[in-house]
Parts: sequence; structure tokens; C-alpha cells
Amino acid sequence: MKARINVNFDNLIHKLVCLYAFFIPFERVLKVFFSIDTILKPYRIVAILIILSFGLKLFFRWNSNKEIKEDIFLYLLFVYGLIITLFRMLTAKFYLGYLLNDLFQMGLYLAIFIVIRHINLNVKKVFTILKYLTVGIVLNSIYVFYSYYFLFHIRRQGGFMDNPNYLALSLVIAIVLLIMRRSEFKGTFRKILWTILVFFLGYVFTITGSRTGFVLLSVCFLIMFLFFSKKQKWAIFLIFIGLFTFFQIDSLSTYNNSSSLILVRRLKNKANTEDVRIPIWKGTIRAANASNFLGLGVGQFKGRFKEFYKEENNSQIRRMVERDYFFSPHSDYLAILVIYGLPGLIFYILFLALTGRKILYQVRSAIDIDQKTYYQYSLLILTIVVIFGITSESFNSALFWILLSICSTSEVLQVENENEELIQIEE
Repeated sequence: MKARINVNFDNLIHKLVCLYAFFIPFERVLKVFFSIDTILKPYRIVAILIILSFGLKLFFRWNSNKEIKEDIFLYLLFVYGLIITLFRMLTAKFYLGYLLNDLFQMGLYLAIFIVIRHINLNVKKVFTILKYLTVGIVLNSIYVFYSYYFLFHIRRQGGFMDNPNYLALSLVIAIVLLIMRRSEFKGTFRKILWTILVFFLGYVFTITGSRTGFVLLSVCFLIMFLFFSKKQKWAIFLIFIGLFTFFQIDSLSTYNNSSSLILVRRLKNKANTEDVRIPIWKGTIRAANASNFLGLGVGQFKGRFKEFYKEENNSQIRRMVERDYFFSPHSDYLAILVIYGLPGLIFYILFLALTGRKILYQVRSAIDIDQKTYYQYSLLILTIVVIFGITSESFNSALFWILLSICSTSEVLQVENENEELIQIEE
């Protein structure tokens, strides 16, 4: 006798994606608590489960994404990257270890992007994913606050995340989401909780000392002003004034390493510090030119770093060269240029442009408040991704890829598909 089991793979995968989003801020949690440095981070284990579940779904029934044409330039970027990598493997000194490491990470994150773009999602489900991500960010922020004030780690903080800039990026995402979804916090207690969360995350944001994060947050506030009513604009203005006043009071503290001063000092001393980005960017141009702007191939900039920076006088870069190590290009666009060449950079810019055009259209044509809020938030996320990529390399960041997948997921949200398909498995 055969038994049939009804499995809703979309619901299963959605729950796993929520768990994946929650674990993204805990990238270094095993290293911090147990001194375990492994490639199998918690979120990567969940990512593998997501891919296996999606593979099972495809085994029983394939559902194509009608938006695939809008992602085609992103996929062409990686197709070209593999072609130029194979070419470099045959024609130049090649570093296989760096290739395998980057292929593992890139393949994993791109696979998650594809999964999210090929499952049934509605506005409610997407915001659920973002809520799980925000909870993870808040918990990481609590650890950062504890580490700074109670463990006396008086320096720029990243918490469980890879570096302070990624922490700042996550905090901008969380703060903007809380502001955009403030209407969900009804009742006195929830409003008080909302206020505490916004101010707490804003305060932890200063501990990161991220100048790029400061620009992101400022741009997001300006864009939100365009969206909001007059009453809402006053609320945002008061929040900004409150945060500014709080930081000023804190800066009067006799404690010279006060958290707000980390960000303030870095903003004031920008012109007086030796910024490593400029010489790194010059080196990436030299590297891109050495490949005739066709690309060095995946992982090869790391392997050949010394070749392009051996004459560099910057002290930080010199130390890296002496240790036979490397810096990242510190820019998504320059990283793509040096690794994937000019064709890859053109593909990526076309993808961003098409995604931006689609989101702007959806903002204008949204049929209800929830959809309009989502599309506005998508526009903010895309803006954040574009600006953050100018001064940081994030292609090997799980946070970057989940943000990219969420902000580019819009057409499927036109219809709230509550009657999701069940797949029958016979035993």
C-alpha cells in the first residue's frame, strides 16, 4: 500500500531562509565563544539545507521564475567570470586555493539568491525574513554593547560579524526597517520598545566608527523624508535631533574613548589619516590594466596581490606584502573590474540599473500600504547596496546577497499567493 505525504517545499524553504537570515550576524560566534575557526559557519550550514530542500523541490516539480530575464545580467557576470578564470588557468600563474575558497563562498551565496528568487513569496513572508534578520542584528548589538562597556574592548566593534563596516551596514538595515514598519508597534508598551530599539541600535552604530555607514544612514534619512507625510517627517526629525543631542552629551564625558567619539573622531580626522583605500584602489587599476581589463579570474587578485603592490609605500599595504598576504579591493566595483574585467562590471551595472527601474515602477504602482512600504524599503536597500559597494567589497558577504535577493524580489509580490502548491511524495 502506497502512502502519500503532502510537502509544501516553499513554506519549508521560507522557514529555513528565516533561520539563515537570523544566523547571518553570528558569523564569528563559534570563534568568539569556542575558538573554533571553521568554514562551516552556522548560517552556511543552514544555507546547505536550503539548497538541498530546493533541490528536492526541483526533483518533484520545476517552477521557473518569470523574472529570470531581469537577473540575466547578474548570471552573465558569473558565466563570464568562469570563462576568464579558465583562460587564466591556462595562460598565467594560477592560485588554485584562492579559486576554490572563493568558488565555495560565491557559489553558496549565489545559490541562495537563486532559491529566494524561485520560491513563492508575498509581502508578509519577506518582512518575516527581515524580522528574523533584525532579531539577529539586535542580539549581536547587545553583545557589542556588553563587549565595549563591560569587557572594556575599547575599539571599533564588529561583534560576531566579520568587521565593523558590516556591522554598521546591518544596523542601518535594522534601523531603517524599524522606522519603515513603525506602525506595527501599537500600544504604549510597543511604542516604548520601538523607541528603545531605535536609540539603542543608533548608539551601537557609533561604536562601529563606520564613516561609510554614516553616509548610508544619512542618505536613507533623506530618502525617507521624500516618502513620509508631514507628521512622519517631524517624527524622524525629532529622532535625529534626539540622537544628535545624546551623542553630544556623551561626548562631554571624561571617558575619552566614549563610543560616540569613535565615529566623531574618524569623521573629523578623515583628512589627517592615512587612508589605505586610495593606494589599494590605484593598485586594482594597475591589476585591471595588466589583464587588459578582461579580468584576472576568480581568486587571482589575492594570489597576485604582491605583484601589484610591491612598490607601494603605504605602511599597512607594505606589511601585507611582507607577510605575503593581501587586502581586498575595498570596492565592489573595482573588485569586479579586476576579477571579472570590464565586461563583468558592465553586466553588474546593468543588473543594478534594471532592478532600480523595476523598483521605482513598483513604488508608483503599489496597490496597498504594505506593498508600497515594501517597495520603498526595497529602494532603500538597493540604494544602500549601491553606495556601500563604493568603499567596501561585499560579494563574499552573506548579508549583501540576502539584501540583494530581497530588494530584487518584487514582481511575485503583485499577488498574495496563499494557495501555495503542495507536492505529493509517494512512499
